[in-house]
Amino acid sequence: SIYLTLTATGYGSTVVAGCVYALFLQQIAFVGHDTAHNGITHDRFWDMMIGILVGPMASGISTAWWKRSHNCHHVVTNSLTHDPDIQHMPVFAIDEKFWKNKQGGTWSEYHKKFFHFDAVAKFLISYQHYLYFPIMGFARWNLYVQSWMLLLNKEIKTEKRYWEMCAMVFWACYFVALACQLPSAGMTLTFMLVSHFLAGILHVQITISHFAMPTYSGSDFDGKPGENFLRQQLYTSMDLDSTWWNDWFHGGLQWQVAHHIFPRLPRHNLPIVKTMLQDFCKKHGLVYKSVPTPDGVQETIACLKKAAYKARDSNVVNFTESMLWQGMNAEG
Repeated sequence: SIYLTLTATGYGSTVVAGCVYALFLQQIAFVGHDTAHNGITHDRFWDMMIGILVGPMASGISTAWWKRSHNCHHVVTNSLTHDPDIQHMPVFAIDEKFWKNKQGGTWSEYHKKFFHFDAVAKFLISYQHYLYFPIMGFARWNLYVQSWMLLLNKEIKTEKRYWEMCAMVFWACYFVALACQLPSAGMTLTFMLVSHFLAGILHVQITISHFAMPTYSGSDFDGKPGENFLRQQLYTSMDLDSTWWNDWFHGGLQWQVAHHIFPRLPRHNLPIVKTMLQDFCKKHGLVYKSVPTPDGVQETIACLKKAAYKARDSNVVNFTESMLWQGMNAEG
């Protein structure tokens, strides 16, 4: 991608360079995912060092921010009140239970704030099935902001804070310097937008494994004693079918159920464990969901559409209780 960017002479070659850099951002994120789960060396220190290299230094995203959010997601997958990976109001809401309650919204135990179903949320959620792909194309920019917000918040204990800040400054300087080597400002902007928009495929890959699955409230999943964790992961996650020629493109995220049950298992062992788990589930009458990628995308869009239609018929909270009012008054 560096070579293509440095040798680009027109908008066509700039777009190609942006596409290749987007592929790099997607693939390096999979390595970051592996190392943040201590799945490469199985040594916490060295995996953290690899994480800083491939995360903030190579792609501008804080490993500490990702681990804080992602570890919570693994413990309380698809909990309306606890899982930050499905708490995206006012932009997305995968279940009407996010707002159809006495409070007119949901309290997030992770973000420590209340997400109100206000007029802005109603409008965006009502069209979320149309906005899904465009928003995913710009989602990466938000991750940069979230990374810096965590690292600059000294009230939250953060591992290797200053290492990560230095690494992220390095990436920002490198990325801007690389983009500015293009012949014109228009080509520079094109490279930035194309690379980041197409890198949004990563966010699609992450969300389709959970968005279409059922949700629950609270930190405890209602299941048989001793089986809660297994049943929770089977209930809230699904795999995407893949073969030897496209496994690389999914980066291990296609084996989401197996990964959630054994999060530290190295990526190359996940398909083996998937087969074992499928046999186990069949024996005990449990459902291990695995669908082709197009079906997973279709289910996700259908889930968003269903919630969108529910939002159109729902009442909003008073303006003085809305997230917009909170922002105007620097609340939350």
